[in-house]
Amino acid sequence: MLSSDAIQPRILRSGPLTIQKVSQVRWAPATLERMGRSVFATATFDCSSPCISMWSFDPLSNSDTNDAIASVTSNSNVSVSTSNEATIHQLSSTDISSRSGITGIEFTQNGSMLVTSTEDGYLHIFRIDSRDEFKLIPMSETQAHTRHASYLAGCTALDISRSGGDHCQIASVGSDGQVVFSTIDGRIQHTIAKVDSQTLTNVQWRTPFQVVTTSLSGRICLIDQRADKPALVFADHGAVLQSHHSLAVHPTQSEMLVTGTESGIVQLWDLRNVSSPESSDTKNHKSIVWDLQISSNDIGKVWSCSEDGSICAWTSMASRDLAQKGIGHTGFAIGFSGEESVKYRSNTIRLGLNSLSVHSQTGAIVSAGDAGNIVYWSP
Repeated sequence: MLSSDAIQPRILRSGPLTIQKVSQVRWAPATLERMGRSVFATATFDCSSPCISMWSFDPLSNSDTNDAIASVTSNSNVSVSTSNEATIHQLSSTDISSRSGITGIEFTQNGSMLVTSTEDGYLHIFRIDSRDEFKLIPMSETQAHTRHASYLAGCTALDISRSGGDHCQIASVGSDGQVVFSTIDGRIQHTIAKVDSQTLTNVQWRTPFQVVTTSLSGRICLIDQRADKPALVFADHGAVLQSHHSLAVHPTQSEMLVTGTESGIVQLWDLRNVSSPESSDTKNHKSIVWDLQISSNDIGKVWSCSEDGSICAWTSMASRDLAQKGIGHTGFAIGFSGEESVKYRSNTIRLGLNSLSVHSQTGAIVSAGDAGNIVYWSP
């Protein structure tokens, strides 16, 4: 049984806007933290010079609230600091060689490198110089996705495997309907064509050899990188088929997936019975769910952000029960639960939030979107 009881949204404060729209935001691994300050990256799109910026974030110790907005401009070393906010410093900003918008950014697990994908089909790989204000040093660029029909194919999303060092791999998807597997130095190893007739919207590693993809067609695919076609294709046939725009794989229970749809629905999938995956869903967004994250320090919490400008925290009962009861679990639900229910909305910003990221240790949230504001929440 799903619970989607309406709750009073918490109000977000907003300050000065950045110059550029933000397409992606990701926390850096804890190995890059310095003196208690966390580091995250943002990427931009819909502008003449897309760039990646590295930021340090320092929550104020005298904060009297758990909710904060840190608003920054595009200038270096800008900070916003009050009694109930945090201090953000821009450490570095790097323009990419492409003029196409950035669609994805991911760090390697050891924090030594960062990979971006762009609308013109390229993967850009950078080394992070943590000794020099976290500057990004370009290492390579590869056109992983080329042409689809009569137009250039965009790279819509990427993910990096959890293997460390030089052994991690990149999986990318694009508007060409292909999944491309590359090494961390940019060499293409394997391409699986015709995964979907429509644009693939997201990709996540599920196991060391298997990824999950979502698409505009509403189909979800499990794909082994050693094969030439999907191992499993499924969709929600109990309702009108909707496109999926976001995806998250549970960090410790790979049989659990979460997807976000064009209408604002968040769906939780149970793949323990691969021949007939089960799903449950709930809705508290009014528009496209652009990004999803599962908190690794609270395995029952799913975070989502939407085109409607809101952030929601969903409580997954299935995830909690799986952790407690293991494979014998029979219940399956996702929804709001008491005091752990959270919804955020700004009184002044009505533009979409395109991305969010959950800190792996603290559970803190950063999010950003078309308005340029960086939203921060600390549990």
